[in-house]
Amino acid sequence: MNKFKKILLGTLSVLTLGLFVATGIKVNAATTYESGSNGLSVTTTSTVKTYNLATTIAKTTTLSNDDVIIDMTCVTSSSSSVHQSGYIKMNKDSVWHIPVPTDAAGTITLTTTQSSKTDRNMSITNVSGSAQIGSNKKASLTFTNSAVNSNGYIELNINLKEFQTTEISISLTSGSFLSGTDAPEVFTLKYMKNDGTADIFDTTSYTNTNSDVEHDFTLIKTKPERTGYVFVGWSYTNDGSIISDEKISVSTAETKLYAIWVPVISTDFTHDYSTGNLSDDKLLSSSISLNGDKNGIKMQSGAKVTFYTSKKMYLRLSCNNVSSGNTIDVNGTRIAINDNQIILSIKAGENYFGKGDGNPSVTKIEIINYNSYVTSSIAAQFDNDAAPAKLRLVGIIDGLKPTEYAEISNVTFTFDFNGNSLEKKCTQLYKSVASLKSDFAAGDYKLYVVLTINGVNKYVESGDKSIENIKMTINFEDGTQKVVTRDDVLLAAKA
Repeated sequence: MNKFKKILLGTLSVLTLGLFVATGIKVNAATTYESGSNGLSVTTTSTVKTYNLATTIAKTTTLSNDDVIIDMTCVTSSSSSVHQSGYIKMNKDSVWHIPVPTDAAGTITLTTTQSSKTDRNMSITNVSGSAQIGSNKKASLTFTNSAVNSNGYIELNINLKEFQTTEISISLTSGSFLSGTDAPEVFTLKYMKNDGTADIFDTTSYTNTNSDVEHDFTLIKTKPERTGYVFVGWSYTNDGSIISDEKISVSTAETKLYAIWVPVISTDFTHDYSTGNLSDDKLLSSSISLNGDKNGIKMQSGAKVTFYTSKKMYLRLSCNNVSSGNTIDVNGTRIAINDNQIILSIKAGENYFGKGDGNPSVTKIEIINYNSYVTSSIAAQFDNDAAPAKLRLVGIIDGLKPTEYAEISNVTFTFDFNGNSLEKKCTQLYKSVASLKSDFAAGDYKLYVVLTINGVNKYVESGDKSIENIKMTINFEDGTQKVVTRDDVLLAAKA
């Protein structure tokens, strides 16, 4: 607890004790809930003080008159406030004394578990107006130094129903929470690996010879490494937002920054966002607007979802709210949405999508290997039954867009024809079944691989026109393979 807090609490204690002695009234002593106890904490800079009230104190612990939560005093009236699991229930008619510098002006913001509650109303003594909980689950009021008591606090009043408060933040536009007497002798900035260990990646220190209350550190350029992950930046917490500035200002003797990692996607990844859930550690998101339940991620202007892959893979986005002309940007290129779906290849490394025309919503993201998306089958036939007989094997590969068929490097057929094993490589690829002049049906995303072998009549035995143990191996440009097999195919003679 800094000197400012100690002086305030000491003053409150002396005043309270004097009142007890003067009146002769016997009352129970107030309880002080210190920072670091029961999950409570407070962070302070010169202009911002934040109380974390997401307490783990036992549920329904009642706060009495003059109980101190860190350095805020609970002054109850007709309805007591209560500790709940994860928040403090500030009941109707309760009053809170929150210490600020006597020359302070700024804004106080309460973060709650509630949303858009017009019947939850708070005010500050000597400040006109009141505040209700908005859709962002916050209520804010601005105050000037005329609202600050001579003892150094503002008086917050809960007027209508309770506020289930998880955090209180005071941001000053004038005045300072710190003074030179609070200044540490050394400022230390520690960079934590945050890789499941308590290891420190780097440490920077500054000896405070001028008794400064704050010091600016420039973030290091060196990046930590972790197998299977990409380092994306530093954060004040182990799962928080990435710091975008090159410099940070610290006001405590020791400050820790945590490396933020995103797993590299190397195997099939699917996530359903139809419930509006964005909490997946394989994706980084910014400026995302959720369009309600079961509507997915609304890709408004400026929206961006970033992911990392270790190799070339497929990106498939399933969308709704799609009409003619709707698009989504993928890696900076505007892509049209056809049939509520986008399918395209993405290169290895950092990739992203966002900023849709018409604000389409993404309900599902799939990042998958080529061979996961492709389905295959094998057909075969004789062109005729006379010597030299011509055999045609056709591999039907479904799932590749026609413009991307070259992503297959080659196809190999292996088969056993009446005890004779043959292996043939085929690189002849057709986008349309019309090129084959055959009876196989066409499809928008089908690719046909054809192998024609002359003179197979020497393998034909009377009454046996079958091929056994057929295997087609598809080799993709990313180094992966897909193998499709058939036990046997009965060959129909073609005139």
